[in-house]
Amino acid sequence: MFRTVLTSLLAVLVLCGSAFAAEKTLIAAANPTWPPMEFLDENKNIIGYDRDIIAAIAEEIGMKSEFRNTASSRRSNPDRPTSSLPA
Repeated sequence: MFRTVLTSLLAVLVLCGSAFAAEKTLIAAANPTWPPMEFLDENKNIIGYDRDIIAAIAEEIGMKSEFRNTASSRRSNPDRPTSSLPA
Protein backbone atom coordinates (compact mmCIF):
# COMPACT_ATOMS: atom_id res chain seq x y z
CA MET A 1 0.00 0.00 0.00
CA PHE A 2 2.79 2.43 0.97
CA ARG A 3 4.67 1.72 -2.25
CA THR A 4 1.55 2.33 -4.32
CA VAL A 5 0.95 5.70 -2.66
CA LEU A 6 4.62 6.67 -2.95
CA THR A 7 4.75 5.63 -6.61
CA SER A 8 1.57 7.57 -7.38
CA LEU A 9 2.93 10.66 -5.61
CA LEU A 10 6.20 10.40 -7.50
CA ALA A 11 4.36 10.06 -10.82
CA VAL A 12 2.26 13.17 -10.12
CA LEU A 13 5.31 15.16 -9.07
CA VAL A 14 7.31 14.08 -12.11
CA LEU A 15 4.53 14.63 -14.63
CA CYS A 16 3.08 17.86 -13.24
CA GLY A 17 5.81 19.34 -11.12
CA SER A 18 8.61 19.56 -13.67
CA ALA A 19 6.86 22.36 -15.58
CA PHE A 20 6.92 24.56 -12.46
CA ALA A 21 10.19 23.42 -10.90
CA ALA A 22 12.67 25.83 -12.49
CA GLU A 23 15.12 26.98 -9.79
CA LYS A 24 12.78 26.15 -6.93
CA THR A 25 13.49 24.40 -3.66
CA LEU A 26 11.45 21.58 -2.17
CA ILE A 27 11.39 22.23 1.59
CA ALA A 28 10.66 19.19 3.73
CA ALA A 29 10.00 19.05 7.45
CA ALA A 30 11.87 16.31 9.27
CA ASN A 31 11.72 14.94 12.80
CA PRO A 32 15.16 13.34 13.12
CA THR A 33 14.33 11.34 16.22
CA TRP A 34 13.18 8.23 14.33
CA PRO A 35 16.23 6.26 13.11
CA PRO A 36 16.69 4.83 10.52
CA MET A 37 13.95 6.88 8.84
CA GLU A 38 15.35 10.25 9.96
CA PHE A 39 18.22 11.03 12.33
CA LEU A 40 21.15 13.42 12.78
CA ASP A 41 24.77 12.68 11.89
CA GLU A 42 27.81 13.98 13.81
CA ASN A 43 27.51 17.39 12.10
CA LYS A 44 23.79 17.73 12.93
CA ASN A 45 22.76 17.09 9.30
CA ILE A 46 19.51 15.22 8.76
CA ILE A 47 20.07 11.80 7.19
CA GLY A 48 18.02 8.64 6.72
CA TYR A 49 15.63 6.86 4.38
CA ASP A 50 13.01 9.63 4.30
CA ARG A 51 15.61 12.25 3.41
CA ASP A 52 17.02 10.07 0.64
CA ILE A 53 13.57 9.49 -0.89
CA ILE A 54 12.60 13.17 -0.78
CA ALA A 55 15.98 14.25 -2.19
CA ALA A 56 15.59 11.74 -5.06
CA ILE A 57 12.09 13.03 -5.85
CA ALA A 58 13.33 16.63 -5.82
CA GLU A 59 16.24 15.74 -8.10
CA GLU A 60 13.93 13.86 -10.48
CA ILE A 61 11.67 16.88 -10.91
CA GLY A 62 14.61 19.29 -11.20
CA MET A 63 14.38 20.93 -7.80
CA LYS A 64 16.80 21.43 -4.94
CA SER A 65 15.90 19.93 -1.57
CA GLU A 66 16.11 21.51 1.86
CA PHE A 67 15.35 19.78 5.13
CA ARG A 68 14.22 21.54 8.28
CA ASN A 69 14.45 20.01 11.72
CA THR A 70 11.03 20.01 13.39
CA ALA A 71 11.87 17.73 16.31
CA SER A 72 9.70 18.40 19.31
CA SER A 73 11.48 19.87 22.28
CA ARG A 74 9.16 17.76 24.43
CA ARG A 75 10.52 14.55 22.88
CA SER A 76 14.15 15.61 23.30
CA ASN A 77 13.51 16.95 26.83
CA PRO A 78 10.34 15.51 28.42
CA ASP A 79 10.62 17.81 31.45
CA ARG A 80 10.33 20.95 29.30
CA PRO A 81 6.77 21.85 28.33
CA THR A 82 5.96 22.87 24.76
CA SER A 83 3.80 25.82 23.75
CA SER A 84 0.75 23.59 23.24
CA LEU A 85 0.90 22.28 26.79
CA PRO A 86 0.08 24.19 29.96
CA ALA A 87 3.15 25.24 31.95
